[in-house]
Order: sequence, then C-alpha cells, then structure tokens
Amino acid sequence: MLLLLCVTVESRDRVYYIGVVEIEWDYAPHGKALVEDPMDKSYKIFCETRDDRIGGTYKKAVYKQYTDDRFEDVIEQPPWMGLFGPLLKGEAGDRIIIYFKNMASRPYSVHPHGVHYEKQHEGAIYLDKTKGEPKYDDEVAPGDDHKYIWVIEDEFVPTEDDEPCVPWAYHSHGTNVAADTNAGLIGPLVTCKKGVLDKHGNRKDADKEFPILMKIFNENFSAYLAENMKRCYSESTCAYLNKIQDIPFDHSNRMHSINGYILGNLPPFQACVADRVVFYIIGFGGERDIHSFRVEGQTFESKNRRVTVEEVISATFISAKMTLTKPGKRLVYCEVNDHFEDGMRHFLNVDQCGEDTLSDDTYLDGRTRHYKLMIEESIWDYAPTGYNRYNGRSLVEPWSLEARYFAGRGDRIGSQYKKALFREPTDDSFSEAKKREGTEKSLGMLGPFIKMEVGELLEVEVMNKATRPYSFDPAGLRMVGVDFESRGDGDFVTVPIEPGEKHTYQFYVPDHMGPTYEDPDCITYSYQSMVDKVRDVNSGLVGPLIVCKEGTLDKNNKQHDVDHEIALYFTNVDENLSWYLWENIDMFCVPDRVWYLDPGFVASNRKMTVNGRAYSNLKGIEFCLGNKVSFHIFAKGSEFDIHSIYFHGVDFEFYKTTRDTLRLFPGTTATLQTVVTKPGTWAIACRNNFHFTRGMTAYYNVKDCGGFYQTLKKPFMPRHTRRYFIGAVEVLWEYAPEKFSPITGEPLKKINSAIFVKDNDKFIGTKYYKALYKEYTDSSFEYQVEREGNDEHLGSLGPMIRAEKGDVIEIVFKNMASRPYSIHAHLVSTDKNNEGSLYFDKTHYKDDDRVPPGGYHVYRFDLSVHKGPSEGDPDCISSLYYSSVNSERDVYSGLIGPLVICRPGIMGDEPKRQDVAREFFLLFSVFNESMSWYFPQNVREFAPARMDHGRIRTDRMFLRHNLKHGINGYIYQGIKGLEMDQGDRIAWYFAGFGATMDIHSVHFHGNGLIEENDGSHITDVLNVFQETSAGGMMVADNPGQWLLHCHVNEHIAAGMETTYIVHSSSASLAAMTEDYDSGSDSSDHDTSEYDSDGDNSEENGDSHSDEDDGNRHVHGGHGGEDGEEKVCVPNRKK
Repeated sequence: MLLLLCVTVESRDRVYYIGVVEIEWDYAPHGKALVEDPMDKSYKIFCETRDDRIGGTYKKAVYKQYTDDRFEDVIEQPPWMGLFGPLLKGEAGDRIIIYFKNMASRPYSVHPHGVHYEKQHEGAIYLDKTKGEPKYDDEVAPGDDHKYIWVIEDEFVPTEDDEPCVPWAYHSHGTNVAADTNAGLIGPLVTCKKGVLDKHGNRKDADKEFPILMKIFNENFSAYLAENMKRCYSESTCAYLNKIQDIPFDHSNRMHSINGYILGNLPPFQACVADRVVFYIIGFGGERDIHSFRVEGQTFESKNRRVTVEEVISATFISAKMTLTKPGKRLVYCEVNDHFEDGMRHFLNVDQCGEDTLSDDTYLDGRTRHYKLMIEESIWDYAPTGYNRYNGRSLVEPWSLEARYFAGRGDRIGSQYKKALFREPTDDSFSEAKKREGTEKSLGMLGPFIKMEVGELLEVEVMNKATRPYSFDPAGLRMVGVDFESRGDGDFVTVPIEPGEKHTYQFYVPDHMGPTYEDPDCITYSYQSMVDKVRDVNSGLVGPLIVCKEGTLDKNNKQHDVDHEIALYFTNVDENLSWYLWENIDMFCVPDRVWYLDPGFVASNRKMTVNGRAYSNLKGIEFCLGNKVSFHIFAKGSEFDIHSIYFHGVDFEFYKTTRDTLRLFPGTTATLQTVVTKPGTWAIACRNNFHFTRGMTAYYNVKDCGGFYQTLKKPFMPRHTRRYFIGAVEVLWEYAPEKFSPITGEPLKKINSAIFVKDNDKFIGTKYYKALYKEYTDSSFEYQVEREGNDEHLGSLGPMIRAEKGDVIEIVFKNMASRPYSIHAHLVSTDKNNEGSLYFDKTHYKDDDRVPPGGYHVYRFDLSVHKGPSEGDPDCISSLYYSSVNSERDVYSGLIGPLVICRPGIMGDEPKRQDVAREFFLLFSVFNESMSWYFPQNVREFAPARMDHGRIRTDRMFLRHNLKHGINGYIYQGIKGLEMDQGDRIAWYFAGFGATMDIHSVHFHGNGLIEENDGSHITDVLNVFQETSAGGMMVADNPGQWLLHCHVNEHIAAGMETTYIVHSSSASLAAMTEDYDSGSDSSDHDTSEYDSDGDNSEENGDSHSDEDDGNRHVHGGHGGEDGEEKVCVPNRKK
C-alpha cells in the first residue's frame, strides 16, 4: 500500500516564454585574440576564413526568452551569457512552465535535467510506447509551439546536504542530440531550496551568479554544417575535406568555448570586491569535453571542500562559490593544456564598487616559512633501468609497444631528454643541488615539497640557472606585492626570472582559501613555472605544494601523526611541447632523419609517467607495516590526461568514503591517507588502459620492520563465508540481438552510425567470440546458474558477487577457456596468494595470478571491519572483479563482473539486499575488440576478406567498427530485466572500464536518484571513469518507459543507450489521482498533478497569457504571488 504524507508549503508557477531562433554567431567578434596568441596562431586556425576553412562565424540555433506569448520582444541577457540559453530558476514545490515556440527551420524541443515531468513534458524523442499527445513534446516542428510543465518535487528537491541551489541544464533532445546541442540549444536551469530566492528570482545568499557553459562546439556535427560550409571561399573544397574527415579541417571546426566565445572575446564577467560569487558550471559535448575550470588567483569551495579547479565532462552540473577580495582582472580558463591554447580563456573583472572591502592580508599572523629553490637544466632518463619493471620486459624489445616510446634510433630520441627541474640547493651559494635520500627519491623529476600553514607568509628564494626565463607560481596562494589591476599583456600575473638571476617571492593563504572543516589537515596543491603555462611544465618545472591548517606541522616541517608523505604526479609529459625539443633532437637523433611532424615521432615523445618515471622505474616509495601514509596526488596535461589511479593492496578513506581508485583531471589534486597493513611489493597504476600499457605504473614496498606483522595478523573470524563457483567460459556473444534502433525504430544498418553494426566479409558485425564469467551451482561445474527476471540485465557480465563487512568471499574458480585467466577484485583485503594480478612483484607463487586452461584456484577475499562502506558511503558500495593476467586484453575479451559490499545486516543470511526491491549494476565500457585475445578468430570467421596470408589488414574504419560502446555488453538495445514497479526502492550501481574515451555520464530520464557521497545529493546524472564506480538510490515514482544513456555525444551515437521500465501501480494511481483535473493550472496545484498514464487534456499549441490560467504567474522567474499547496510524498515501498 502506498501512503501519502502531506505537508503544506508555499509554491509558485514560474512562467517563461522561450523560443528557438537561428542566428549568425561569431565566436571571436573582436576579430582577434584578446589573450596571448603568438603570431595569431590559434585565431588563424579557428577564425580565419579560407578556401578550406569556414572561419569563426557559424549559423546556429539558440534559445531566447521573450516577454509574452507573442514572441516579439526579447528579454536581453547579460552579455557574458553569450549563446547560453536563458537562466531558468525555481524553488522546492514550484512549477516551471515553458511556453515554447520553434521559430527555426528544423524540429527542436526542450528537455530538462533535474526536475519532475510527465511524458508529455519530457522533450525527448525515442520509442517509449507512448503515442498521440504524449509525443507532441518530443520534437516541435518549425512554426509550432508546445507547453512544457516541470515540477520541483520529491527526488528533485535539493537535499539538506546539497548547496542552497543546484544547477542543471535544458537542451533540445531530438533524434540527434549531438546535432541539436552543437547547433547551440543548451541553457541553464537552477533549482533551489525553499526561501533561497527573493521576489525577483535572485539568490539571497549570493551577490553574483555566473552560469558557465564549457563546451567544444563541434561544428562538424552541427545541424547546420552544410550551410556553414558555404562560407568557405571554396565550398567544394570544404565539402571534400569534410567527406574524407580531414583532421585539420575537423579541428578548425571545434570551437573551444566558454559561453560560446573563444580567445578572450567573451564580454568579461563583472563583480565587485567582497561579492559572494556562485558559478554554475555546466559541461556538454563529446569525449574531448574534459575540462578543468579555474579562476586565476582564487580557489573554490565546492561540497564543503577546497579546490583550485572543478572537473567537468558532458552533462556535469557543479555549484562552486568564492568570495572576491582584490580588485583587478582575473583570467577565467580551462586548465587542460590544449583547450587553454585553443581558446578557453576569458576574464573576470573585479571592481571596487563602493566602500565594501574584504582584505585577506589581515589573516597573516607574523610567522614566515622560508624555502630556497634553484632551476637547473639536466638530462633526465624516464626509464633508467632499461626495463619495463611491471612485466620484466626490455624497453627496446623489437616490435614491442615499449620500444615505440623508449628505443632510441636515428629518428627517435629514446628515453633521455634535456629538461629544466626545480631542485633544492645545498646552501646559499646555489652551486649544487641537494642529494635526495630515502623516500625523497620518490619525487623523481618533481621539485621538493613546499609546505605551509594558513596564516603564514611563504617566502621562496629562486635562482634561475637555466638558459631561458622561468618563474615560480603556486596554485591556490596569493602573491604579495602583485595585484590584478596592473596586470600586463601576459595570460598570468607572474614574475619571470631571467637566466642567472634570483628573485624572492612571497605568498600567503587567506583563511577563506585554506582547508575547510571537511578537508584533511593538509591539502594538496602544486607549483610550477608560469612564463608559458604549457611549455614550462612540459619542460619539467613542477612540484608539490602542501597547505595545512594552523598547528598541523611540527618543527621538522612534518605532519603530526603521519609517518610518510609521498607526492605522486601523473601526467603525459609531452616533449614535443618542451622548450628543449630541438636540442634533444640534436643530442639524441640524426637530425636530418627527423621529421618533427611525423605522427610516430610525435607519439614517441609523449611519456606516460609517474613523477617522470615510466614502467615502474620510480624508486623510493617504501614503508614499514603499520605506517600511516599521506599520498599527495596531482595531475596536469591535455584532454588525454584523464587518470584513474588504482592502489593495489590498500584502500583509503576519501571524504568519508572508501576508495582504492581515484580519478584525476588536469589540474586536479587529492590527499589520501591510509595505514599500510599488507607486506609485499604492490602496484600503483593508472587504469586508463592507454596510459597503463604505455608505462604509467609504479611500485610501493611494504616491509615488516620489527615483527609488526604478527601483531597485525590476528585471526579473522568471519560472520559469513559467501561462496561462489565461477568458471571462465568461451562463448559467441551478440552485442545487438534486436536489430532496430531504440530511438527511431529503424533498422540498425540504416542509422547514421551503422559502422558499429556493419556485417559483411570485411566487417565482423555484432557477434564476437569472447570469454565470460559464468556462475555454477557447485564445484562439479556441470550446471550453470540460469539468469531470470531482473538478473537478465547483467548481460555479458559475470555474476554479481555480494557480501557484507565482516564476511569472507570464497570463489572457487575453474578456467574452462583455452588460455590462462584469473580473478582480481577491488576493495577487498587480499594477500599475495590471492591477488589474482600478474606483475613483477617479486613473489614466486603465481598460481592465483595465472590459472591455466582446465585449472582451478580458490580465491579468498577478507572483508574485515576496515573494509566496505565508510561513514559517507551508502549502505552498499560497488566495484569490479576481472581477470588480470593481462588486464587490458582479458577484460576486452569479456572477463569482468560486479562486486557489491554492504554494511552488516543489509543482506543478513540472504544472497541479496533486504532493504531494496531490486538491484541493478551497469558497466559502461567501450569494448575494444581489436585488443581481445579472440580478435584473430573473429576476423577469420566473420571478416575473412581482412586476412592476408595470415595477417590482418586493418584501417581506421575497421578499428572503429570494433569499438563496441556497450552497457553490460549490449549496444542499441532495450536491455532485458531493467523493470520495476512504481514505488519500488531501487539500488543502482555503475562502473566503467577502458581507455581515454571511457568517460561516461550516465543520465536517467523520468526519475531522479539520491547519490550517497559524503552526504545525500540529488542527481539524474552519475559519472564513471576507467575502473571507478558510482551508485544511487531511486524511488521509482514516475511510471513509464524511460531512456537511460551515456550523455557523451559519441557514445550516444554509437549505441550506449537503453531504456528502463517503471510499471504503474494501481494503488498509487488511485491515491495520486484523487480529485485530479488534468486541464487545471490552479495555484493550489498538487505535485502529483498529472496522472501516471501521462494523460493531459491541455490542447497542444494553446497560446496563453497570464490571465488564462486563473492564477498569477511568475514571468521569467521575476516576481509573482505565492500560493499554498499540499505536497503529497509517497511512502517508499521496499
């Protein structure tokens, strides 16, 4: 039975008149770059019209706000909003009513995130088993209009742990979402807690609100590309370049913009000293839309944490706040190197508007901390042993992947490069660098640790012994003596040091820029040279900066209660962008044999490293059992520097949540603390497969320094032993059993992205031989456990392994395949005999790491009280297990499955959770079948024309064909088993696996989720990356068949989408439709205003004024009358 709990709240109808219009949009209307752009390089690439280039002006479609239903008078936006749509707002209990008119030449819609809607107000087209009126909203034809009604209720009301206002977005969601959004149809939507907004729709707790759209507008996929190519001086040339997918032409049409402007052309954001500023940071786009949003000289407070940048991917919605304390002009930019150079740079002007001042200099307490640094040039070896110390192979083995990057020859530099590095001098003479001992060796090419506390003055004397000017610039600190009002022509306010000169810098940390109460005692920042942001860092000038709360550091400059501090810097060092590239060519190559633009040469100079060492060549990370360790982790780099850092043998608490894997974007930092309790040599690896296989690995060693292991090794008495019988079985897997698009219903072979399902003698199709984990009833391995009902949704995944804290998981594994495999699991306690991961860890026992065909192994994973969910986690957390003989190829072959760990009592003696009606686990992964062990077999059998005397002939299209963008191993499918009843409480788990392209923003239509992540937070999008997990709790209140998809454009097109079904409950239907009038717009509206069948008798296309509805509306979110309503919240059914 569904009970209703009713409370009386004030509510409003907030009415907006929104139209779509087509415009000519200039990304750089000043006709030049207004930021540093040597020789106008970037401006010429993106904005210069030529025979073979469109230029910087494009036809686009944008949302505009109007005063009324005549759609004649536009409500002008602040100029810095650019082409971003009008800002829509509402509070808990409000309805947002959109009168929408399509004045463009193509069908468009308005689809919202973060609000409740019925089917006729969804604004998205797909096969959802509706017809007639509930389809009118899906795509509105040119000249037509539609009324959308969205409600801020139930699962979409900001929680106690959310910010006062939560940003979302709305956008057009036609048959081609990428075409609609790249055309320009995106706008910001903000939902707030009750009482946050004033009568004008402005926040009471903020002085300025700045919506930020970070997007690479990919004009190659705009709905108007054909029309825009007419701007080329030679239309036929551009059409040909587009047809052959010419890379320079394609790149010239990718506009790296903030709010639709590039290269400083955005009208500056305007604010005043002492203003409380909130940024609503929103991302949309494709795989390259990896952004790190930053404001020069400032830090953000986000979710009660102190950060210097905010991480953004497609369909990311972030609220970040700061208080401005100094007048002047600050750079607002994307920290990602290529995005920075290609145009994501603009300005924030801070004026002294009156007498309001907020000086942060008063926080200094008279203490000064001194450091000396020298910048010196030297030869750096990325792999001094000459070996891949992860697998023991020589780095110059012929035809190996390692040799591509590290084998020196006439046209390749090899492993040694000249670099500039920060070093600590032995004395005041700065004549030589101090020799590093012990764990200091682990710093590698990094500069020394620099630490300080809030309230202190940091004084750094720097001697430049290099041959060119450099500087010292710490993130997150304020520089003494330099203000933003007198900034020069450079991108950043910095003080260069000429060769042979010294300079003493002074910095401080205002209290409002230091660690928050939620942060650890010390947080991680970084320092670097900023004369040229990109080239200085790639030349080597970077180091760790630690900012601590007052009283944290002892007289020896170490943290209290911490035994070791280790800095780990993950990056793809691009030696092509180093100042020393040509010197390195002269020293290590035969210059006449080098073509510096050769793709192979360029790739060989990109070193995927940890602290400047590749393939586990980094030394010095050594601990004793029982040591408390603080890892300071950070990253810099390009759009390909998306890292998932996995620590074997240990997990850690990260903001009250349990983790063993952490994502990093360029410019982001993290502080991780743990106690090491397992002896042995353990791996630290970036689990982005592209980085992992090219050297981004390291080791840490844990020794028993005094019999301590015996005190730790207490007998573990499990509450339960959860036993599973799992076999590795070779099968023929079908990625697309249903051959019709779930969006349009047309045959898959006729869709725009048919390359992924192409099936002839040159393309494999959708059936592939794979190895999958299968569950068996007992140790005889005769009878597989059949999947029924909801379990069918697991698809190609192995069985869901579930356990509670205090349990033991015992897996009896039989390898029934034709090659060796294993089982390796995240978030469990394991010793070296049960790790199931093959690498060069100095152990002799390898039976667990490599189970031969026909062999067995019994894996035992302990879940002691220190494992499993932490205080800020949900009741159950999820992760993965997979084969790790060769983890990349084993998993692409199919061997991966879900693991769920719960708090005690959630499962009890049962094999499933008892607190929810259903559980669903979805793996979002681009399965690269070209890397499967079974690829040759698949080609021979299904694409025989590709075989050439025993070798496989590949090309770009064939390699792309073999990238299967799957959800649980399905593409373009309505996955069986994703069904539930209205009112059900559902636990959703998500995970990712793969390479750089595996960034996934999982979006639910129709129902929201609560994400438990150091607090409860509303969402309808959850992000997962390579080998990371996420989860949310849903109460399935909104019946219907709803779309569930990855919001990354390329992934949508490639079939990473499905639907889930919420069956209508007759009990809830009766309760929620009592006294329901589908045509009423009364101010006493009920949040359950529309019935569960989506029936609304309102005629499509009616034109309304504010008198028509019998109540007083809030136009455009400004003003209006309050009404009282009874909000009836269904009692949640298990």
